[in-house]
Amino acid sequence: MSILELSSQNPDFSYIISKNPASGMLVKGIRKGRAFGWYPNATTYSVYFKDADNEISFPKNKDEKFEYLNVSRYNSPRIPLTLIADFYSTASKKLHEKDTDGFKTTLSVNMTHIENEHYLTFFKTHFKEYEIEWEWLAHKNARIKLSTDKSVHELLNYANVLFLFLTIMGKEYIDLNNEIVEKYLRSINTIDAPYFIRYLFARNAFVSKEKFYKYKEDLQQTKRYQLDLYYGSTAQQRQAWITKNLTFERPILDVGCGEGAYSLPYAKKIAPQFVHAIDIDDAAREKVANKMRVKEIDNIVLYNSFEAFMDTYDGEDIDVILTEVIEHMSLNEAEALVKQILETVTWNTFIVTTPNHDFNSYYSIDSRHDDHHWELGSIAFEKWITSLLPAGIEAECFGIGDSVDGIHTTQAVLFKRKAKTAQALLTGKISLSAEPALITGKDEAQ
Repeated sequence: MSILELSSQNPDFSYIISKNPASGMLVKGIRKGRAFGWYPNATTYSVYFKDADNEISFPKNKDEKFEYLNVSRYNSPRIPLTLIADFYSTASKKLHEKDTDGFKTTLSVNMTHIENEHYLTFFKTHFKEYEIEWEWLAHKNARIKLSTDKSVHELLNYANVLFLFLTIMGKEYIDLNNEIVEKYLRSINTIDAPYFIRYLFARNAFVSKEKFYKYKEDLQQTKRYQLDLYYGSTAQQRQAWITKNLTFERPILDVGCGEGAYSLPYAKKIAPQFVHAIDIDDAAREKVANKMRVKEIDNIVLYNSFEAFMDTYDGEDIDVILTEVIEHMSLNEAEALVKQILETVTWNTFIVTTPNHDFNSYYSIDSRHDDHHWELGSIAFEKWITSLLPAGIEAECFGIGDSVDGIHTTQAVLFKRKAKTAQALLTGKISLSAEPALITGKDEAQ
């Protein structure tokens, strides 16, 4: 029984993978075990890996020792990565002159651990020239088959990227040092991965801003479009921009505070002044209250509605954030809320953010989340903002976060009071993504 099997209809298959069919079985020592490679037929090369009896080659954790019940010796996604590197290195590293498109090529892995099935779906959705099939064999264990009419070289690099993600998402130990990062960046660029795969790589492989900026230019190398990537998840990029556009010199009103991604860190920055946090969800407010107790924060006041806040509001000068909230209500309700804040609160800076519908095609989705009532593209968003501005208010629209061909993941409007202005003014769209500042909060899927 093979663990990994590579087959191709290309008549020069043996030359491409540099394996002579007449040489018999190839045996290699790999880590604590041994691997065996052979041709079961002229178009297929199989590899079987057997781990040591009392040691483990692919520990779940860095310092893990042998454990009888540890099944990683049979199903670790690091096994395909290692076998590709050891048995198919020639074909994976360099495109052979005989390795042309147009021949069916297939790579099968008998069983691998899959912690997050979403990543299989991501690859199936975003790579149209490759097929991926999986058959569940047991809980979180599946047989995977990859196929394409592209070159053997490209299929092996596609497999490299896929099994790297399965390794990372499976929380298996892998040292993402510079050499490893560079290796998989080459694979990403070999298959010219689309934006979303590059975003996922940046989010999962670059654990520090320093490493991200070291390899940013390499990650942006694609023939598909012009990329401008930023550190962190979409949520972190958005928060970095908002953080950079607040002065933290006055109290903050966080409308739709959720679980406190903004309220909690901002409360620390403006203490002893207060953050007024509003959310209609009782469970969300309770989570904020619990986090306040754990973090020993006492300068957040929670409200269950905007009206409840207004009942106690004394007219003090505050900054307001309304981030990723308005799309969860009808467009009329969103307009009424924004107008109410503009006209009844003595705000100095007022920031509103919402997903940019124009960007959704790069996620291969129509709507960012199922609970969104609406999403607008940048032109429609600007028109909407213009339509609700009262006199004396200036609004500037921005793009936030990663951009593809100048289209950003998120759009924002920054309201400012403009002295001696006779009529409302929209200064127009400026495509701007601030460098990350304060990074807090958890990631969102998209």
